Amino acid sequence: MNAARNSKENAHIPELDGIRGVAIALVVMFHFFYSAADPTPGGLAWHAAAPLRIGWTGVDLFFVLSGFLIGGILLDARESSNYFRTFYTRRFYRILPLYAAIILVSFLLRLTLKQDHTTHFSWMLVGRFPWFSYVFFMQNFWMAATNTWGTWGLGCTWSLAIEEQFYMTLPLLIWLFKPKQLQKFLVAVVIAAPVLRTLLCVGWPKNFLLTFTLMPCRADALLLGVLAAMAMRTPAYRVWIERHGRLILGTIFGLLVGCAVLVHIASSPDSLLMRTFGYSWMALLYSLILVYSLTQKSSFISRVLRVQPLRSLGKIAYGVYLLHGWVLVGLTALISPSHPFRDSFPVLDSWPQFGTTMVALLLTIALC
Repeated sequence: MNAARNSKENAHIPELDGIRGVAIALVVMFHFFYSAADPTPGGLAWHAAAPLRIGWTGVDLFFVLSGFLIGGILLDARESSNYFRTFYTRRFYRILPLYAAIILVSFLLRLTLKQDHTTHFSWMLVGRFPWFSYVFFMQNFWMAATNTWGTWGLGCTWSLAIEEQFYMTLPLLIWLFKPKQLQKFLVAVVIAAPVLRTLLCVGWPKNFLLTFTLMPCRADALLLGVLAAMAMRTPAYRVWIERHGRLILGTIFGLLVGCAVLVHIASSPDSLLMRTFGYSWMALLYSLILVYSLTQKSSFISRVLRVQPLRSLGKIAYGVYLLHGWVLVGLTALISPSHPFRDSFPVLDSWPQFGTTMVALLLTIALC
């Protein structure tokens, strides 16, 4: 997701900012207005909130976009003499400052809560992972092993860990393999990812985070983005894509129909259907939307992605992703110290709390 921030190489493509905006909007709406409300399945609120039920797949959209951007940057710089140094220097300055600040705040918060002997926010002290796991972006291994999100406020960093591990492997692959070899290898890994998830579901059916937070299990989304970047840089592929916009749009529509079915029968990220093939389905859908929006500039999808408010949201997506939970919990604690919490988020059970949530949303955007 952090790779989806602005880069000089892609600053002239407004649709990419719009895609970032869609991705972070999906994640925040899911956390603030669906998970917090937790409507009863089958009820009116549950049906009304249907579009929000797969908001968690906004992270999959970030993965696809990260693969597209990082893959494109590395492909363009493949022959550079400072290929590795330039890439890792840029990643360091884009990712580490805010991430390090979040880790530090979390550490200080835990110390404060222990000293205050608080009981209302005792859930913030549960499930702490070793601090070095966050420093070295290894927290997703602990999450997979324990089937827990770990230290409160840092649960969302599982996706950053996946991307950092992706950054450690993709530059070497692009540097070592010739384009045709690389393409075949990436396609093989994309196919292997749902197979691996299926095997893990058979072996450890109750360990949802094993398939959700490990990089090989989510490599299909990342590498579909890389394949899209390769296609856009290969003249023959790009011409074919531009000439067959209707075919791609029809495929997107078909995938959206399948997405609607998933929303109805298996929208939860821990459902068996999602864990096996659903993640790949969503990643393929997002990959085609990305390619279509970049090659069919006059299309409705592309025009929507160029809307300025959406692009503005996309430019601050990394900060919003890391901070939105902190702002909502902090604001709720200040206004209603005794308000109930569910899964680390305040329960959305009243109009006053809805107002607090809206203020938290606006405050998060303002801060970022």
